[in-house]
Amino acid sequence: MAYAQDFEQPSEKKSLVYFYQSNGTGALAKFSYYDGKSYLGRFGGKKCLILECEPGEHVFWVAAENRSFIEANLLPGKTYIIQVISTVGIFSSAVKLFPIEPSKEKFLRGMKRYMTKNPPIYLNRSDLSLEEAKLDYFIENGIDKYTRDKENEKPFRQLLPEYYFN
Repeated sequence: MAYAQDFEQPSEKKSLVYFYQSNGTGALAKFSYYDGKSYLGRFGGKKCLILECEPGEHVFWVAAENRSFIEANLLPGKTYIIQVISTVGIFSSAVKLFPIEPSKEKFLRGMKRYMTKNPPIYLNRSDLSLEEAKLDYFIENGIDKYTRDKENEKPFRQLLPEYYFN
């Protein structure tokens, strides 16, 4: 678990989430990232994105040809990782989100190697208010899909509190 100790620590009473797109399929595709109704930005290619947020329950989602959701319950002072995998869709790239457990040492080695050459991008919500306003309908539509899927008891991947890396 030597790789886990290298991850950044969040500010006091905050949680830190890494979104890591690691595969090359659809490497040129850009995906839109969200935390519930909050737009986080649009990014493409192999990237590592970092979000500092409030601890507690979150629904992180990424939109491409599809939408992929992950439910999270974050602890304060802890760091978490979500793997973003692009896949081939019908018309363009699709996306899937996976929580990473601390025992995934091979994954962590690859992620750390990538991050030594490519510094992560810090997601800054304050820069996105104009873009978010333009996306109101899309965001509401995404949240409605999540709510319908939840009501229909569709299982979602879980980023559990014990999946932290510090």
